[in-house]
Amino acid sequence: MLVRRLQEHFLAATDTDGVRPVLLVDDSHDIRPDVLGLLRVVTNFEMHSRLVVSVVLGGQPPLARLLRRDELVDVCGRRAHVAQLAPLARPDSVRYIEHRCRIAGAASCPFDADALDAVYEISRGNLRAIDRLCRKALAVAHQADHGRVDSNHIAQARSMLWP
Repeated sequence: MLVRRLQEHFLAATDTDGVRPVLLVDDSHDIRPDVLGLLRVVTNFEMHSRLVVSVVLGGQPPLARLLRRDELVDVCGRRAHVAQLAPLARPDSVRYIEHRCRIAGAASCPFDADALDAVYEISRGNLRAIDRLCRKALAVAHQADHGRVDSNHIAQARSMLWP
């Protein structure tokens, strides 16, 4: 019943609004294969004449292994594109941190050069690790009533996150 209602909703959005819905599924690597198999059913609706819904699966590397399972051949056959995020290089990680600070409303990047180097060394350019480490380091610096995050704050944050 749920699948049918989703199909009808997607079709209505396409017919009424002229848009094709996109279903974003994050952390797909944690989904059971039978649940991923439902995507075939959802995307099969009206497939003979038009594409009604697009599905984007996001997940960690185990997602690729999961999608290679025999029972998911039909799901994999429907994918149009596969992309993998590679770790950032050092200059890209600095630009990423500066960008995140800017969109958060900071007038300037609160991390000094040594802190940025430490973030890269610890995270190895992994986006999720960069985010977690920077958030924790900002909290550590704030608790210490420091206006800038230095490499000591990064080290403290690291020990709190990954003892």
